[in-house]
Amino acid sequence: MEIDPFALASDLLAANILLTRRLREADRSSELTTAQRSVISRLINHGPHTLGELAAAEKVRPPTITRIIQYLEREDFVVRKSTSDKRVSKVDYTSKAWTTLERAKTRRTNSLGHQIGELTSSQRQKLQEIIPILNRLSETNLDR
Repeated sequence: MEIDPFALASDLLAANILLTRRLREADRSSELTTAQRSVISRLINHGPHTLGELAAAEKVRPPTITRIIQYLEREDFVVRKSTSDKRVSKVDYTSKAWTTLERAKTRRTNSLGHQIGELTSSQRQKLQEIIPILNRLSETNLDR
């Protein structure tokens, strides 16, 4: 039987939403919003950015990224660093940001790990096999 790729896409999206929601519940104690965590994660993984670069990368408007950065700066999650062009600064993460994200990742990993531990060995094997496929999908341009 041929599998309809669009029906599969719909099922995958629904499952992803539910799993993401459940993991967010496991991380309710986090003091950061999803958008704030996303910005910090970008800085950790891709280095310092200007506000314009962050807005573009996060696909938000400049006033939105400004508000996010102002909060993160006030709470000591990010710092602004001067560049050779004194009119421009770059934003970078602090050790507090890194530690906070690591704690959140540990909470989500533990929550999901317990759930995976309740699966059968066969189900865990199937899940293991799908990870490279999901990684490939995440690298593909979805704007078609």
